[in-house]
Amino acid sequence: LELDQESLESFLSMIYKSVASSSSVSERLNVLAYFGGLCKDSNSANILINSSLMHMLVTKLRGSKIANLKTHFAGVIGILIRHA
Repeated sequence: LELDQESLESFLSMIYKSVASSSSVSERLNVLAYFGGLCKDSNSANILINSSLMHMLVTKLRGSKIANLKTHFAGVIGILIRHA
């Protein structure tokens, strides 16, 4: 995530809105899969784990009733923790 501050905030906001919204399950799964790939870089993971995205992921993990979504939320959180 080598973007200037404004672009980074815009990008993370777009990810946040996509995952936090009530969009289709498949769309949220796709965004989480893409986001999980970004989390494998340690510099990116450090930025992301300290962002509001982490709090939202934990909240969504607790509140989700769909097993597939819970698995992806937990996976992304685990990747972030592993690489931070």
